[in-house]
Amino acid sequence: MGNALTMLRNDWDCELKCDFYCKFTAMKTADFNNKLINGYLELLKNLEPSNKLDLISKLTKSIKSDLKDKRDAFDKSFGAWDKSESAEMIAKEIRDSRKFSRKIEGL
Repeated sequence: MGNALTMLRNDWDCELKCDFYCKFTAMKTADFNNKLINGYLELLKNLEPSNKLDLISKLTKSIKSDLKDKRDAFDKSFGAWDKSESAEMIAKEIRDSRKFSRKIEGL
């Protein structure tokens, strides 16, 4: 019984350590990202408003491009179908192309 309790305690300790590490890593990453963003804002605060608007426009285009690339990659990863035929026509074409060489003998 003592062995089982020790194993449970070790599992629980390991789970706590993993949970703490995951949360710590996420906080560390979020903190780094916030510091990076704040650093950029400090650099950009002296820009003219028209330059800031131009930067916003370019960032927006960049984000849209990234999202499109991700969507395209997602479609490609699952073999997106490029044919314009309906599903019924494709299924019929597949059925019609089947060739059976097995002969069924009568009883």
